[in-house]
Amino acid sequence: MDRSDFVQRGEIKVDFLKFYRLVSRWTCKQYSISISDLELLFYLDPIKYFTLEDFRDGTLYYHWDLGDHNKYKVSLKGNRLIKRVYKILIGEEQIPEDARRSKVAKREQYIDKVYSTAISKFNKKEL
Repeated sequence: MDRSDFVQRGEIKVDFLKFYRLVSRWTCKQYSISISDLELLFYLDPIKYFTLEDFRDGTLYYHWDLGDHNKYKVSLKGNRLIKRVYKILIGEEQIPEDARRSKVAKREQYIDKVYSTAISKFNKKEL
């Protein structure tokens, strides 16, 4: 997708977040995680090695009894998940509509049917 239209008269046009809700809900369903988990991954992913203090800062509440001298890293699976979400948001990848590749496309619940329709429209749009 050509994003050259994003720089116009010295201004940067950033509109990819308008689909954040749809993409985040699909991601949570697809990977069986909560929205809080996804948002924490967004916070921690750019930090190469994070401490428990970084983790605490990324949450509004969470109690740990361990020392904060240890360093941690977002798992490869978590890193791939975040990269995929970013690619979908900027239009480099589409959300799968095939029931074999997407839990939402199975349409098991009413909300899945709603999101499936929205995903179909999202994939057909020229961002």
